[in-house]
Amino acid sequence: MIRSCVAWIAAGLLAVPIAAAQDKVIRLVVAFPPGGPVDFVARVIADPLGRELNQRVIVENKPGGNGVVAAQGVAQAAADGTALWLTSVGAAAINPVLYEKLPMTCNAISRRFPWWSTTTNCWS
Repeated sequence: MIRSCVAWIAAGLLAVPIAAAQDKVIRLVVAFPPGGPVDFVARVIADPLGRELNQRVIVENKPGGNGVVAAQGVAQAAADGTALWLTSVGAAAINPVLYEKLPMTCNAISRRFPWWSTTTNCWS
């Protein structure tokens, strides 16, 4: 299971311009505080992902707003593949239905990350 998670994340990374990020640290931004299940998954896959990509991967926890704080931080980061968002289904699929206004939409994510619309079900 860990290998398949690493493979999916690596596939997503390869879809963005990773060549410019070779000397940068990859931030795996977790939408919840340390010690929870999403944080656990991030810490389990960070090392194998770093070895696979031959880059340093750090886990950065940004809790708040059921994942919105972390999502907004990643959405505002440079689109160079150095910031990845790791969250639960709540922030990715349920928030757009629950909240009328969010700082980002599926369409905005699709424009920044073209692979998003092919791997997820857009809600707008």
